[in-house]
Amino acid sequence: MGKPVTMTVDELKQVLATRADKFKSLLVEYDLVTEALVEPRLLMSWDLHHVRDWQERHRIAFAGDKRFTQIERAAVMPLYAPPDRVDADSDAPRSVAVVIERERKNAMSRKEKGSSSYLFAATRAEKLASIFDGRNCFLWSAQANRMMPAHDAGAYHSPLMYLAGLGLRPIDPVSSANAERRKWQRQFWFPENFAVYETCRILPSEEYVDEAALP
Repeated sequence: MGKPVTMTVDELKQVLATRADKFKSLLVEYDLVTEALVEPRLLMSWDLHHVRDWQERHRIAFAGDKRFTQIERAAVMPLYAPPDRVDADSDAPRSVAVVIERERKNAMSRKEKGSSSYLFAATRAEKLASIFDGRNCFLWSAQANRMMPAHDAGAYHSPLMYLAGLGLRPIDPVSSANAERRKWQRQFWFPENFAVYETCRILPSEEYVDEAALP
């Protein structure tokens, strides 16, 4: 058992508010890599995940009301296994089995025609970018090869979970027609997160996470 915690919820909110005030702007850069923790073909047999070692590079920033997101990924990525060799898992629902069988037959047809494209997945774009200048939103257009104005601020896109664990993910700009989105995003910015809870309390004793005391 850790030592007793004497801080109140209101005192915790004040500490978090003081910390949040220190972050007027921030730029985060990181690489995202995913890999299967189970047999890859099993994932495909349940239509859960298909791409081997999915990779993305993220650059995300905010400064006051301004926002910036840039995501780069390969335009083509290999699949875990050739789809023509994947059958639906025996326990998979009928709806999933139908999809797997359709993909298997499609892959067989493309293979018979001499194509190798069935072995790879094409992503939506090699580059995704969003900018909000405080009033207007701009999105990257692959066709025009430049940033283009969007219809409204709600078109801005940013990965959901970046900095969320630290309570420092700023709320995305949204249109007045999408107030619900702003409401649930408040949980990612401390102490704004308290507004989405009906009741809050602090645990009576300190806990330890990675050998660090956590009240």
